[in-house]
Amino acid sequence: MQKYKVDWLGFTIDFRNHGDQRWFDDKIFEVLRFDLSEFEQCNGRYFYNSGITCHEFFNAFWNNPDKEMSPKTTRTMNIQLTGQGCTEVVERFNNDTIAVLKAIREHDPSIKFTRIDIALDDNAETVPFEKIENKLRAGHYRSSKRTYNIVSQSNVNKEIKSKSIYLGSRTQGQNVFLRIYDKLAQSLAKGVIPPKEFRESWQRYEIVYSKDYAQKAVQALLDGESVEKTFKQTLRTLLELLTPSETESNKSRWKVAPFWDDFLQEKEKFDFSTPQREMTIAQSLEWLRKYVVPMIGLFEQMGKENNFDFYDVLREARKPDKLTKKQARMLMKSKTIDAKTWEKYLKKFIGGYDIHE
Repeated sequence: MQKYKVDWLGFTIDFRNHGDQRWFDDKIFEVLRFDLSEFEQCNGRYFYNSGITCHEFFNAFWNNPDKEMSPKTTRTMNIQLTGQGCTEVVERFNNDTIAVLKAIREHDPSIKFTRIDIALDDNAETVPFEKIENKLRAGHYRSSKRTYNIVSQSNVNKEIKSKSIYLGSRTQGQNVFLRIYDKLAQSLAKGVIPPKEFRESWQRYEIVYSKDYAQKAVQALLDGESVEKTFKQTLRTLLELLTPSETESNKSRWKVAPFWDDFLQEKEKFDFSTPQREMTIAQSLEWLRKYVVPMIGLFEQMGKENNFDFYDVLREARKPDKLTKKQARMLMKSKTIDAKTWEKYLKKFIGGYDIHE
């Protein structure tokens, strides 16, 4: 038996999109069929100075303008539903995951989904863990990720109790990440009684989508794709286990192992491509503020300690003789920006605040 579930959901409400002065959206809790009385105060996170939580499975973070705020703060609010939070919300929607996503989107079409995890739970060991592990170690696979990692969990007697396979890395800011592990062993280690149908075997495949990939995955579900199809197309994109060829050394020509094809069923891969967008002047200033200014500050300090003015160095440094086509177009567009807008951009740039159109 195979079951699918959304096991994490995160999204951001950007009040700047509404032209109002709100810092907190109390209606989103009603949308998700919760009452604020179910929450208690908690510490803020991710540069937010305020937070509330419902048993740590439904968390909300925002900035209270009456408190001291980080220079990196924004007029946004972040909602997080952990695995248990997703289960609770979906139950309140009569076990209809898509209805939850639609309710959020209808409440505010500009909401940005920042993370969604989809899990496949298999109690039949359709593809045994060892079979996947052996294919990876032998190099008999294709993947959109460059690396994989196999982690063993042992007891005090150094006996291996379970293993996890990781494809991709959360720590490197990747937008999609795969984990395969023994969920039964994890549950027993935590003292959690597993569901009746998973007490003999429980292998979990978990795909974490973040940033633009989270947006793509949620949109696919809202457009009518099933959770199963979205998951398995993504899994095929991330990992194809192969049957090696005796005559062909080029792995790109090897055929997918029949057992993996049977498991995935979906022949197509999930399309994560997004349209190329040119950076606007505001986005370029924002990029400079986040990634260039800190380095300039570092070299400014080095200059003071080593008797040179780094700003003189910047002015005298050789620049390209000719602008690229994109830079030329940006220069043209800069001439259409009025003085008031420039003043707004530069004030935010100097103050260390996010710069938006």
